[in-house]
Amino acid sequence: MLELLISYLYTHTTPQYLAEAIGLIKCFYAVGVKSFETDIIYLLKDAQNTDSNEILARLQNILVDKAAEILMAQGVTITTRDISVLRHTLEGLDAIQTYEDTDAVCMICESGLDTVETLCELLALVTPLPATTFHEYVAYVDQKVIDVLHARAETDSNMVVAAQATANESLKTRIQRWIKIFPDSLLEQFLLRAIQVGLSVDTYVTMIRQNLVLSTDVVFSDNPEIVAQNCISLVLYSDIPDDKVRESVQDLLDGFYSDLTFIQKADIAVDKLLGSTGLMVASGA
Repeated sequence: MLELLISYLYTHTTPQYLAEAIGLIKCFYAVGVKSFETDIIYLLKDAQNTDSNEILARLQNILVDKAAEILMAQGVTITTRDISVLRHTLEGLDAIQTYEDTDAVCMICESGLDTVETLCELLALVTPLPATTFHEYVAYVDQKVIDVLHARAETDSNMVVAAQATANESLKTRIQRWIKIFPDSLLEQFLLRAIQVGLSVDTYVTMIRQNLVLSTDVVFSDNPEIVAQNCISLVLYSDIPDDKVRESVQDLLDGFYSDLTFIQKADIAVDKLLGSTGLMVASGA
């Protein structure tokens, strides 16, 4: 059915309308609705003997009515016949539930706006349309809609905080373990300078290049054992997870050196150093 509809729309309407219509139909499928298919099949059967303007008008009615029905079942009443707005509304309701910035979602839900204004602001957060566009057409939003979106965001936010706490604890543990055995390492130099823990490796490399800690020539010297220790220090201090430590150290070596003999000597030193701290197990090597 979908292929036949695409074929018909391709020759009887604009590429933009085709994309919007198919996008809206995919929204229907995403929520498990297929009841519109029969109507479209009958529509396409009539297409050979019916003016295309009438077919397109009937298709518009099918899409608009089904979208409004789905939204109403979810607790949202919308008055537009613009299938682009309808598509963005349906896609937005789904996107809000997986939006990464859960704090932003919670803040909007807790802002004191009425339910319609709240949903419009949330939709603007996850779609390319501004809140004012949704304000024109969204007529009613059940309080339960906002409550569910708020509760989901709060739950996800708490899970993120818990995950970050776990990650921070792991980071703290491996730093302490490293300093206990190598108290004069580059890692300790970072701590003494109160450089923020848990940033990207690239950020710390940039600091080195700018001589904010030690110079590049000192950190990435011609001594493979010192280089191995410095590379490990940078990675352990960063946001790299435990199971990617060895891989990330290797990336640093490959990025700064082309001499295979030197890299091989540094690799041996890296494995020895990680093994002496018990970090080889954590890094998956």
